[in-house]
Amino acid sequence: MLLKKYLPIFPFFLSGLAQAYLPPSDYVVKMVVKKHDTIKAVRLKSTVSTADNSAHFIETTFFDAERGLLRSIAKDDTGQELFRMERKDLSESVVSEILFETRAPRLVQDLKQKGVPIVTESELQGMKDEAQRQNSETEFLGRFKTAVAWVIGKNDKSSAQLWVEKDTFLPMKFVFGPKVSAGGEVTMENFRFNREFPYPRLITYVRANAQPAFKVEATEVVVNPAEGSDLRGMVGYGITEAGSASASNLKDLLQSYYELIR
Repeated sequence: MLLKKYLPIFPFFLSGLAQAYLPPSDYVVKMVVKKHDTIKAVRLKSTVSTADNSAHFIETTFFDAERGLLRSIAKDDTGQELFRMERKDLSESVVSEILFETRAPRLVQDLKQKGVPIVTESELQGMKDEAQRQNSETEFLGRFKTAVAWVIGKNDKSSAQLWVEKDTFLPMKFVFGPKVSAGGEVTMENFRFNREFPYPRLITYVRANAQPAFKVEATEVVVNPAEGSDLRGMVGYGITEAGSASASNLKDLLQSYYELIR
C-alpha cells in the first residue's frame, strides 16, 4: 500500500496545527471511496432551501451502484413535480460522485479532470526517487471549523480542492476552482452512518464571495432499499410545467442544485 511504501512524506507545518505527515493524494481519495464501496443502492430524501429560506423543495434521490445510475425528483409541498433528473454517469456531478462513487480509480480520474491535482499510484511508482514523489504532491493541512483536513489542491485556491477529514477520511469540502463558472464551494457536515454508509445531514453551497446560497438537509437515508423504491418510472431530465410556473427564486434554486449537487 502506498501509504506504507512512501511514508514518511515531507512534513508540512501549518500555523496553529501540529506538524504531520501528508499521505499520498491518491490514497486519500481511495480511503474516501472505501467508506461506501460495498453499497448496492441508496435512497435518500432531503429538503433543499435557499439560505434566506425564501424558497425550498423536497427532493428524493436514488443511486444504483451496480448500474452507476443516479435518479432524482424534486417536488413542492403539495407533491407537484418540479424537476426530474437521471444521470447514467456520476462524473457529471462531482459532489454526488464524491458521496456515492464505489470505484476509486474512477473518482481519482474524474477529480483530476476537474482540476484537483491528484497524483495517481501508477504515477508515483514511475518516479525515480522519494524526493520526486514528495515534490509531485500538491497537498496541505487545513482546518474547517474544529476539524483538521487533508487538502488536495493549491493553498491559494487557484485549483479545485478536495478537503477530507484527517482522522475519519470523510469528505468535508469541495472547492470548484476556476474551471467552474459558478465558483464557490460545497461543504458537507454532520455525517451519520446507515449500514456503515456515511452521508452528510447538511450540505451547503457557498458562493465565491463566501456568502451561503443554499443548503440541503437530509431527512432520510436508506441503504439497499426494497425493490420498487428506485423511482423506476421516472426518466429524463429537466424542469416540469409546474416548475416553470414557479417563482423565480425557486426556479433559480432548482437550477443551481441540479447543476452543482446532483
